[in-house]
Amino acid sequence: KARLARNRTMVLRRGGSVRVMVRCPRGLGATGCPGMVTVRFRPAGRGGPLKPAGSTTFVLASGENRLVSVKLRPRLRRLAERSGRGRRVRIEAATRDPGTGATTVTRVSGLVTPR
Repeated sequence: KARLARNRTMVLRRGGSVRVMVRCPRGLGATGCPGMVTVRFRPAGRGGPLKPAGSTTFVLASGENRLVSVKLRPRLRRLAERSGRGRRVRIEAATRDPGTGATTVTRVSGLVTPR
């Protein structure tokens, strides 16, 4: 089960991506933590469904920590830059256990801020 840093502020980089810290706990053997990080946001403020803003796959060895770069879609980039304060997002890391096939999803909130 991959873990994400909580309440993290992520700075929007020049290429339109943000970096998310993903951690894989020790003791998982050779399989480690293969999975996917997805960033979602609410374009309409408080109400409305979460829209996907970007995703990427990762493979971490057991006990490894890594910053994973996620390229964001232009709509979230514009909203974050225009607001000046940034935009609240939900970050999800989904990992699949190769032995059982069960999928585990870890969710945290974060903030995407302009440079």
